[in-house]
Amino acid sequence: SDVCSSDLRYSTPRIRDAIEALYGTKRLDTVQVLASLNAAGSVDLTFELKRKIQAQKVDIEIGKTPGDPVKEEDLLFKLNIVSAGAVVTDQTLKSSADEILDYMRDKGYYRSEVTYEKRPLEFGNDVGVTFRVSPNEPARVSNVTVTIDGLTTPFDLKVLKLEQGGLYSRDRLLADQQKIRDVLRSQKFVAP
Repeated sequence: SDVCSSDLRYSTPRIRDAIEALYGTKRLDTVQVLASLNAAGSVDLTFELKRKIQAQKVDIEIGKTPGDPVKEEDLLFKLNIVSAGAVVTDQTLKSSADEILDYMRDKGYYRSEVTYEKRPLEFGNDVGVTFRVSPNEPARVSNVTVTIDGLTTPFDLKVLKLEQGGLYSRDRLLADQQKIRDVLRSQKFVAP
């Protein structure tokens, strides 16, 4: 709590402007202003401020990845997750966990799980955040077939990255789609 006193006249618009300026810092959760008459007949104002919780440290712990490797740096630099110094709410943490899950699924880890934990640090509203990623078993390809209406020669599956029993990832799928397009283009097999 900070107590402000001044020789200025009490003014509701000035108090509203002060509250707006405080909220404008984007670091406060709540602002409460209490006004009381003092013995001299003036108004004493008390501003009670509650800071938002901020993440001062963000860690990601990744379990064993039995398929394609996933590194903490990949998640920290490629994704828009909570970073050190950011304001933390349950919604921002959930959104970050969801973004990590989406990334893991693109890598073929459809059974992955992400949990998070906030730990208080030495200063009251500062926390450390840890995301724990359990990749679990990666998805595997059960069968690969390429069927294209009008294509008379069988498609050579050996040129594809996805193979029966092999690891699945979105990158492999996109690479194979491009490879199929390239092969069709080279055979002059294009849509009208």
